[in-house]
Amino acid sequence: MKKVKIILFTILVSVMLNSCATIMSGQRQMVAFSTEPSGAEINIDGRTIGTTPMNTKIKRTAHAVKFQKEGYRDSDYFFNKKFNGWYLGNILLGGLPGMIVDLIVGSYVNIDDNVYQKMEKK
Repeated sequence: MKKVKIILFTILVSVMLNSCATIMSGQRQMVAFSTEPSGAEINIDGRTIGTTPMNTKIKRTAHAVKFQKEGYRDSDYFFNKKFNGWYLGNILLGGLPGMIVDLIVGSYVNIDDNVYQKMEKK
């Protein structure tokens, strides 16, 4: 019975230590959106989320961002992805299951945390 408890405890601890990047950084990242001029509508993946300036948390994946303001041309933005160093923690703690979880949820990358667009008049 004692061996069973030790095995269960070991499995529980290994599951809790999985996916280092997801645990340390989360699946979402805070992003600050701003435009010149301010007051532009922010659309992410076809959904309006608010107007600039605005801070919000979004998933760490590729997104289609469009800024729209009356009297100005629409402006598109594409996120740059950078490697999230916490992903390497899986080598020491999470192993293959942690790496897979981080890949699936997108926590292995960071996206731009400041998005600024200068809009052109029509």
